[in-house]
Amino acid sequence: MEVRFREGRPEDVRALVRRAAETAWHSLPPWAQAHHTPEQVARHVQELMAALLRDGEGLLIVAEGPAGQNVGHVWLGLVRNSYTGARRGHIYDLYVAPAWRGRGLGRRLLAEAERLSREMGCVELGLTVAADNAPARRLYEVAGFRVEHLIMGKRL
Repeated sequence: MEVRFREGRPEDVRALVRRAAETAWHSLPPWAQAHHTPEQVARHVQELMAALLRDGEGLLIVAEGPAGQNVGHVWLGLVRNSYTGARRGHIYDLYVAPAWRGRGLGRRLLAEAERLSREMGCVELGLTVAADNAPARRLYEVAGFRVEHLIMGKRL
């Protein structure tokens, strides 16, 4: 599969925010969707991405197909483990275009995130995935990710 990775550029951000916001919206439980709009979620995602990139705590990696088209991305941030303080990479979003799914691109993007996290001095890599996103959970489990915590919530 002819795909190359490159660092995201300013002109990529709009598409990456749109994709990440869509993923975030679909990951929200129904009660949260009832109290927020997709536009609010998109605005929050855009603000978070801008802050991480501005502060040097985030990195966008774009996967380009043979014609230079954007076929996927991984949005990586740097955080600290809240229990140990260890430097930790965090995957905020991983996306593969529908036509490119099932070809191993998700595994390659995960491997790239792992490589970059190591380069940045991280000793851990984490992510959040919706409980009902079985295909993504399988991908992450095959790549060696394990459940560390369960986040539970309710509307007040």
